[in-house]
Amino acid sequence: MPDFPRDPLESLYRAAQLVSASSAEADRLVRRVLESEAASPNADAAELMAAELAAGPASRDTDPVVRAVVKRDIIRRIPDALASLDPALRIRLTASVWTAAGAESGDAHAPTPSDRSVFDAFVRLVRAQLPWRRTSLGDDEYEALVRSALLAFMEEHTEPVPPAMSAATTSRSDRPAEEESVEEATARFLRRSRRFAAGLLLVVLAALLGTWLSTSNFQPEDRPAPRLFDAVLEHVDDPADFVLQTGDAGQAERYVRDRYGWSIVAPRIEGAALAGVESVEPVPEYELPVLRYEQDDAAPDVRVFVIPYSVIQQMRGEVVVDRSVLNQVADAGSFDIVNMERVLRVAWRHLDDVYVALVSSAPPGFESRISMP
Repeated sequence: MPDFPRDPLESLYRAAQLVSASSAEADRLVRRVLESEAASPNADAAELMAAELAAGPASRDTDPVVRAVVKRDIIRRIPDALASLDPALRIRLTASVWTAAGAESGDAHAPTPSDRSVFDAFVRLVRAQLPWRRTSLGDDEYEALVRSALLAFMEEHTEPVPPAMSAATTSRSDRPAEEESVEEATARFLRRSRRFAAGLLLVVLAALLGTWLSTSNFQPEDRPAPRLFDAVLEHVDDPADFVLQTGDAGQAERYVRDRYGWSIVAPRIEGAALAGVESVEPVPEYELPVLRYEQDDAAPDVRVFVIPYSVIQQMRGEVVVDRSVLNQVADAGSFDIVNMERVLRVAWRHLDDVYVALVSSAPPGFESRISMP
């Protein structure tokens, strides 16, 4: 384990950077906390910082933790997005992005407009694979994250030009023009013509790809659509994997709102206490928040999936959603209960969200312990 510095100021400044939009903002926050600490020597610095944030919170638009979450999800989608491209477009995209990275450092020519159109289509492809996520990131920052993730993928999975090939290419480019034969000149002309025709074709293909992206849901035809409520059941015994560990319902609700853009209400379960928030992808491309509750009698944990109706609408054509469950929970206070051999699934509706609680080995009447604040 690294030997972390034990300096309290170092700890305070690092914590400030995780809730600040910039290092300058973190610096100002720490200075305000130090001034407050000087006025109240017995106060805890972390509590003073929390009070400063409550009085004037940092903008979520550039929250470094939210940005890190979005970057993580983009990195996860890069392989799938590349795999969905035609090989010709994949070559054009990766070559142009690598060239653009060289241009920014002065080592290569800037990308052409057709290169840009291919990259724009790829960015739309990646964003379309995250239809449920609403972020406050601007288009420029989102494009930068996609470009960075794609370059990192290329660096990991490709190798540089072999020295022998590089030397041979340099030798040919240094040869005097008058030594070029008629056959070589003709071959060079044909190669340029083919490249021009291929470039023109790729521009047309990029435009067609953009149109296809606007109408396609990326569901392979030969793959059966997953069933939402059956897929949720598969996660009843998942070990705890918190993205936020808290017993405060308000804090859990704020986290879901900041990460997903959804306003939810954490249910109350008699005889169980909220332990935190998890993030689960029960069906491909749809990540859902899960509230985990620990029961007082050491019985198995209760996991509550939260599924907004807006997300269910987005799933149409990609995921099979059992309409009988939705019909059963349409009225407030109604439950859909499925009691299998070792798993109890209880679904209900509150406002614009469907809640699905999973628990193993639950006694009869478990649903009577559930209430909404």
